[in-house]
Amino acid sequence: MLLKRVIISAIFIPVFIFLILVGKVLFLSLICAIVAIGLVEFYRKIHPDFKLKSLFLYVALGLFIPISVYFKGEEIIP
Repeated sequence: MLLKRVIISAIFIPVFIFLILVGKVLFLSLICAIVAIGLVEFYRKIHPDFKLKSLFLYVALGLFIPISVYFKGEEIIP
């Protein structure tokens, strides 16, 4: 199980880095959403009574950082 996750990470991390460099805000939002999902799943393992069934919260967590930076007028990646 762990080996499978390591292999998937080794394949997709360079692809996501390339997409961030090309697409900037859109793909950075995707990365943030994936990280948010991972953090929520980790928290659910620690506290099994935690229930989060709202897909909207995942999307909001993922889009918060890049969109807030975008509205400030700053470039995320120059």
